[in-house]
Amino acid sequence: MKNLLSLAVLCISFTTLFSCSKDSNNDSNLVGIWKLTNYDISISTDVDKDGVEHKNILNEIVCSVNETLEFETNKSMTSSDSFHHEVKVSKVDDSYLVNVECSDGYISSINVLTEEEFTEYESYIEGNQLTLVYANAVKVYNEDFTEVIETKDLIKVYTK
Repeated sequence: MKNLLSLAVLCISFTTLFSCSKDSNNDSNLVGIWKLTNYDISISTDVDKDGVEHKNILNEIVCSVNETLEFETNKSMTSSDSFHHEVKVSKVDDSYLVNVECSDGYISSINVLTEEEFTEYESYIEGNQLTLVYANAVKVYNEDFTEVIETKDLIKVYTK
């Protein structure tokens, strides 16, 4: 259920790209296959314990990440192998602890929604990169994961 909700939110986010563009050229810029290349949890972390921290969690995990989004000219989108590894974040004193549990991907096809179904999520295309910003999407828990003590933005970047 959580994965379907995430995919629905993703589709709503892309409505902005199709519906709000001032020229139809943006529509043609979106058509094609986009691969997830950055999953920024707004926290520098060293999940793989190699001594190098990254905000892009993809640089820190051994999980398979093959997520792609394919947009057609009819404004439909297919999401393949969506990233839905479980990312758990806690904060102890002033240090963040990040744990990632790998899981399998899935394939789903959904039509991009109408202009009336806007979302507050920011999305934009810059060159060959498509960026989605999910404000306050990363929950940071206390040490024993009983309480959310803060949130961070999630930034997903796809490259064409």
